Amino acid sequence: NSAAALALGGSLIGFALPASNIISYSISILDVIVWVVIAAVVQLLAFGVTSLVLKGLSTRIAKGEMAAAIYSASVAISVGLLNAACMTPSV
Repeated sequence: NSAAALALGGSLIGFALPASNIISYSISILDVIVWVVIAAVVQLLAFGVTSLVLKGLSTRIAKGEMAAAIYSASVAISVGLLNAACMTPSV
C-alpha cells in the first residue's frame, strides 16, 4: 500500500529530525531518553489532531487514499522540523 508507506515514511522522518538533534546536543543517556519521549509524544499529539481534522484518517490511508497519506506525512514532517528547532540550543 503506497499510501501507508508514504504516511509511515513521513512519520519516521518527522520523528528522526528532533531525535537527531537530541542525540547531538544531549549530555547523558537519561537526557536523550527524556527528550526522545517528549518528541514521540508531540508526534502522537500531531497525529491525533490530524486524525480529528481528517475523519477516518487511518482507514483512508489503509484504503490507499494518497491525499490523506500526503497530508499526514506533511504534518508529521512539519511538526518534526518545528520540534527539532525548539530542541536546539541557541549559541
